[in-house]
Amino acid sequence: MSNNMKYDLIYNMTQSGNCPVCKTKIKFVDNEGSMYKAKPVKIYHDKSKVEAKCPVCKRMLVDR
Repeated sequence: MSNNMKYDLIYNMTQSGNCPVCKTKIKFVDNEGSMYKAKPVKIYHDKSKVEAKCPVCKRMLVDR
């Protein structure tokens, strides 16, 4: 796999809200809702899916 292709993959966020590659905490859950520490965040309301970019390793993550 070339270096350019590894950034095009989309990874699933862990259940605890961490990036599976660099282990950075991205999702924080409290009583009111969830907060993502990432820019950009794309929310699909009809599919209940959230895509976020990890601020450390720059990989796309999916949270379902």
